[in-house]
Amino acid sequence: QMTIATLLLAVVLLFFGQRAYWLFVGAIGFVVGLSLAVKFLPPQPEWIALVVALLAGIVGALLAVPFQRLLVALAAFLAGGHFSLLLLANLGHTLTNQSAILIFIAAGIVSAILALALLDWALIILSALTGAALIAQWAGTTPAYRTIISLVLFAIGFAVQASLFSRRRA
Repeated sequence: QMTIATLLLAVVLLFFGQRAYWLFVGAIGFVVGLSLAVKFLPPQPEWIALVVALLAGIVGALLAVPFQRLLVALAAFLAGGHFSLLLLANLGHTLTNQSAILIFIAAGIVSAILALALLDWALIILSALTGAALIAQWAGTTPAYRTIISLVLFAIGFAVQASLFSRRRA
């Protein structure tokens, strides 16, 4: 279940992820940290998973400034892997743990290479994808509608961020 704070974070990522790349890196650390904590920690109170996720996000955000390229590549790896699994789930695919890991790694590697080659544009694409996917998950509709919502929101977020980026460069 998505909280209002997570929804606000998703909206910021959707529209301003490239401008606040440290927030993007921190948000990806939080989202992936939460997913991993829920999946791999033994049954614990919910606050423990949130603390793990929050720590992962804070560490990512603090390290984003001095290690920008490395952490952007890592965030792109995590975002690409996470988004690919969300997309497949929204399309109704059920994956084994082994195939999910392989898809996560393959999508993550492609995303990291893209991020290093085209840093600003990769940040725009990956932050818009992440924000769109998070918001669509919050919508709570059927998988097909979540996919449509994700794609529409991605297109809007990409257009807004690309416009802001182009204006700043001009």
